[in-house]
Amino acid sequence: MTAITFNNLKSLRKEKISNQAELYTDISLDLKIDENTKDLTPSFDEVAVKNAIQNILSTKPGENFLYPTFGLNLSKHLFEPISEFNAEILGEEVVNSITKFEPRVTVLNVGVGVNIDEQRYSVTIVLYIPSIGRRVSFNPIFTNDGMYFLGNNKYV
Repeated sequence: MTAITFNNLKSLRKEKISNQAELYTDISLDLKIDENTKDLTPSFDEVAVKNAIQNILSTKPGENFLYPTFGLNLSKHLFEPISEFNAEILGEEVVNSITKFEPRVTVLNVGVGVNIDEQRYSVTIVLYIPSIGRRVSFNPIFTNDGMYFLGNNKYV
């Protein structure tokens, strides 16, 4: 049985802090093992924050029993008609959830595009991370099948 340790995250963080005032470190969502350190591959800065946002969007309230209010209930939109009205509601829920659960960011913009023919919403999320002075954006797609993050090639 292989043991997974998190010692590498601490040492990598110490190395990077000497170059930056503040740094965010998280476990990479792909859970790959670094062959050199035999530890989970870490994510830093904006990638770590993007991971946190992805966790917010893909977790239903109640799934995390230690934090039962955490997440966003996107499944309630599954059988609703794709429309501009529902897109506006969806956008507001995304903004409220990110604002509530991710204090490291400022939401600059959340745009929700409606594609009735393909029965999906294309979302653009633009955030600012004040402590590291960086803007980040990403584009999840919400469909009746779930949520798809462009670049990750997987549904959540």
